Amino acid sequence: MTKMPVTTTTQNNKRSPLHLVAWILVVLMAAVMAYLIWINQQLRSPESQLELAEQATQQTIQQVSEILLVPTDEEPAVATIIDVASLQQENQEFFVNAANGDQLLLYRNSAVIYRPGEHKIINVSPIVISPEDLTSESFDDQATDEELEDVTPDLETAP
Repeated sequence: MTKMPVTTTTQNNKRSPLHLVAWILVVLMAAVMAYLIWINQQLRSPESQLELAEQATQQTIQQVSEILLVPTDEEPAVATIIDVASLQQENQEFFVNAANGDQLLLYRNSAVIYRPGEHKIINVSPIVISPEDLTSESFDDQATDEELEDVTPDLETAP
């Protein structure tokens, strides 16, 4: 008696549902990773950084205006205090309770120190320009940037 080879069908020719699910998960994970990388690149763009900074500035102005009556007809300059020690050397009275991370809002006639983490106004002061800083050219409508930089305001604490 001769033995004939018996052929059997194996599962190798057919894809199991588990195998298909694994491939779908791999493709889905690759798509999610590509999307996250794209979003990360978009957030790092200079335009995006500028937009985020503008949103943070507007949020700070809005939070301060909830606590303090501020001029609504002007846009203040907003800066984050990063070296309070050097500022305290320049003007100890105004920056005495300031801390790194506080926001400094400079309006035309006043300065405000705001602490966002505590939603607190730390200090408010009028901006006083000394007479020796004022020149007739400072009031000229056609003043140049260099002339404007010559007028540096001194901050005094309000009584």
